[in-house]
Formats: sequence, C-alpha cells, structure tokens
Amino acid sequence: MPTGTDTAPTPTLPRSGTRRSRHLLVALALSVGLIGCATSGPAETSPEQTAEDRAAAAAAETVRRYFDAYNAGDVQTLNENSCAAAQRSDATPPPYPTIVRDIGTPVITGDSASVPVTMSINTDDSSSPSSTVTVPLVRDGGRWTFCVVERTSNG
Repeated sequence: MPTGTDTAPTPTLPRSGTRRSRHLLVALALSVGLIGCATSGPAETSPEQTAEDRAAAAAAETVRRYFDAYNAGDVQTLNENSCAAAQRSDATPPPYPTIVRDIGTPVITGDSASVPVTMSINTDDSSSPSSTVTVPLVRDGGRWTFCVVERTSNG
C-alpha cells in the first residue's frame, strides 16, 4: 500500500546512451576550449590604436554627458564636462530638449577634438528635422571637455 512519502522511481538512461552522452559532452568541451585558445591572445592592434580608441570613446562620452546635463539644467555636470572658459554659474533646462540622434567618430588632433553630432529639437508638436553639427572639445587636465563659449550681445 503506497504511503505519502513514496516517490516515483527516477528514470535511468541505458548505459550505452549515458556513455555516449558523456563522450559527446567531453568532445564538445574540448572543442570549445581549443577554439577559445585559437581565438584568444593578444589583439593585433598597436598600442597607439588602442589609445586612440579610448580617447575617441571618452570624447564621445563627454558629448553625451554634456547634452544630458544641458537638457536637465544640471549646472554641476555641465561644468564638470566643460572647459574653464565655458563654465556656467547657472543653467535652466531648455524649453524643448535637444535629442542626440547619433554621436559620430571624433576627429582628434593633439588636445583638440571635433565630434559630429546629429541632433534634433523636440517641440510640443513634433521633432525638428535632424541636423549634424560639429562639437569642439579640448583635453583639459587629461579629460575631454566641451568648449563652446556663449557670446552675449551688448546692446
């Protein structure tokens, strides 16, 4: 008579199938390991290329952080990502946010960079057509900074 603690018997695979499965798993593990050994190792890029890639990524990230802060009216983050000449004492979120559609590949020359940025302005009704502008950056203290100085009119 069955009791409440009886359990169904555990199904077993035939021994030959289990052995075959083990061999397949071992073969698969070995082939993955060999492929990993064949494809791992030092990348075939020069140290200069790697430094350029890191610099370009850092420049693009500066542009992203700057526009995020601009849209939020975050003066502290704006200043953290701006050169000394472009520091602000206050910031107000714009009436219509600037939508960054794409940040292109920065062109770096020494301590200056030009970053193509495709953007549009979101209005109440819709987005403006996208346009691409070149954003100038300078390296300041080892970091890329946004360096556009707003001019005020005297009048």
